[in-house]
Amino acid sequence: MARRRLAIPTRTAWHQSPSGCWSLSLGERGCRVRVTQKVKGGDFFRETWLPGHGRTQASLKTPSRVVARQLAEEFLRSLTTPHTAPPEASLTLGALWSLYRRESTQYRQNTPRTQKEKDARMTLLLLGLGAQSRVDRLTISDCERYAELRRRGTGWPDQRITPAVRARTVGHDFQTLRAVIRWACTVRKPDGAWLVQENPLRGLRVPKESNVRRPLATHDRFLAVRAAAQQLAATVNTEHERVKWARLELALLLAEATGRRVGAIRGLRWADFDMKVPSIT
Repeated sequence: MARRRLAIPTRTAWHQSPSGCWSLSLGERGCRVRVTQKVKGGDFFRETWLPGHGRTQASLKTPSRVVARQLAEEFLRSLTTPHTAPPEASLTLGALWSLYRRESTQYRQNTPRTQKEKDARMTLLLLGLGAQSRVDRLTISDCERYAELRRRGTGWPDQRITPAVRARTVGHDFQTLRAVIRWACTVRKPDGAWLVQENPLRGLRVPKESNVRRPLATHDRFLAVRAAAQQLAATVNTEHERVKWARLELALLLAEATGRRVGAIRGLRWADFDMKVPSIT
């Protein structure tokens, strides 16, 4: 027995715009399709809005009003007829990284050096978290296990050994991973759904260095650099050059005496010096 075809109501009959383009509206409120031409005599397009997916548009690839209507009605029937859709393949971390490298403008605008650094970090992230791991099922616990693995440098799935690192390096890895996932949360698939519906690493705290290691110079090196600045100031021919080396020596003295950073010293003005006390504010 032949299956009964679902009747499609007409919301707006065919009508022609002043530019000569034909359009038609089919369906009911909440599930309707508009068939329209963009160019007089050109192919028809179908436009529809689906709850949870937003507005979609596709070419019907025909300039015939009869064929365009038939195709639009078949499309509406596919939306209103119960059916079991094939399960959609889950987005893996490896597939997301390949997509990010190919389509992200942020990645393409990076310098080759920055791209190489991101590639190296993601290579270890894919190894530690699993390239076939589903993005939507990543957890903070997974990241904590990766952080332990990265700090130790041993225990990788392929038996490789990497240098032991501190919290700051692990933090840079997580920043790269978060940037990739955040990008995926802003990209839509062809059906209108988000590439990643929700950031699975929301609430992840990037490790920070508790005891930062800063380079130190010996006092002998300080004396040698100061002597070199004095010698250069004495050998130059112009006042401008002499003042430049004198300022360098002053900055060197302030850095040695106060331990302040170069940026703080560069921001000083003569009004900050009190010669009576003496002191620097």
